Amino acid sequence: SASDKKIIKEGLKVLEIPGWKAWASACNDSNAEQELLYATILMHTPNIVSLDIDDGFVRYKTPKWLDLIRWAVSGSPFGHIHQFSHLRSIRVDVLNLKPRHLCPLFKLQSLRKLKLIGLMEPGTAKVGKADYLRRLVPAASCPIDDFSLQESFINCEVLGVLLGFIRALERFEYQHADDRWLLRGDISEVYWSGSIEWQTTYGDPTTMLNYPTLMAALECHHHSLESLSIFEETEEPDIQEAPGFIESLRRFEKLTYLNVPLGALVNLERKTPQTLVEKLPRSLKMLGIFIRGYATEYRCMPAVEHMAAHCRDFLPFIEHVRIGAIDDSGSGYTYDWKRLLVPLSRLGVNLVVD
Repeated sequence: SASDKKIIKEGLKVLEIPGWKAWASACNDSNAEQELLYATILMHTPNIVSLDIDDGFVRYKTPKWLDLIRWAVSGSPFGHIHQFSHLRSIRVDVLNLKPRHLCPLFKLQSLRKLKLIGLMEPGTAKVGKADYLRRLVPAASCPIDDFSLQESFINCEVLGVLLGFIRALERFEYQHADDRWLLRGDISEVYWSGSIEWQTTYGDPTTMLNYPTLMAALECHHHSLESLSIFEETEEPDIQEAPGFIESLRRFEKLTYLNVPLGALVNLERKTPQTLVEKLPRSLKMLGIFIRGYATEYRCMPAVEHMAAHCRDFLPFIEHVRIGAIDDSGSGYTYDWKRLLVPLSRLGVNLVVD
């Protein structure tokens, strides 16, 4: 109604933002972007503590909600817009946004928890490369302590830059998955055709997750990290294991929760016996290991059995071990889980096999 339009116009006028008349006209247009209206609401919610965003297509380059945060952290006045000083949690289900667009979130000094779903950045374009992103946010300046990346596909050097923005990370989750990436119409045909164009244009998905590079990025948080979860869910055909593995987590003295693929802890290509328990931190209370059902992984189960037999010597606080295993029948290899259950039960450690 006319009175509604007047209320919106007067509300924006009071805020004295640059171009408030054009903003009001856009809001009052019969075809107004819904995202624009939500952003206008955000201008009047200074006490907001949590924000849940479903990213989508808009007619302008950057979503207005993100512009508001960018202006709030810029240090330059933007009318009388509040500074989101109570906003502690943001969740974004990403469609088109890239790390460079989301950098203002890492400058928000009230933010403690950030969850990004579906973030994709192969780091092949200049504006997506690590060196470019490193200039956008000062290192170790972000107060986020809980950072989660789900269903995401990110170049490890780029991921390292994002982790470097954070001052003292306590909880980190990364689900390395290429399903959203491969469903994009502009690249799926190239990938599934097996064309060499995939590697030259979009990067090689088989080398995107690199455990040594990732752990080097997390090293600056060894004094604060309490929970670490890494998942690897990549599609066929011919997807290989992530290159490298974690050499040691002993410096992470506060780490109590660890959930990783078996291939992150042992060298799946090695034919000789190996162990993993000595690389785990003594502070650990819960250990989760995911086994994808390949014969190469089950061949490394003696390392897990050694951990079960000697965990009290290396992990005095361990309480739970959880094994997530894909059905192993397809690999032609079957495993007797009592080989873990018996020694762990004897030591008073709870075992769950999913």
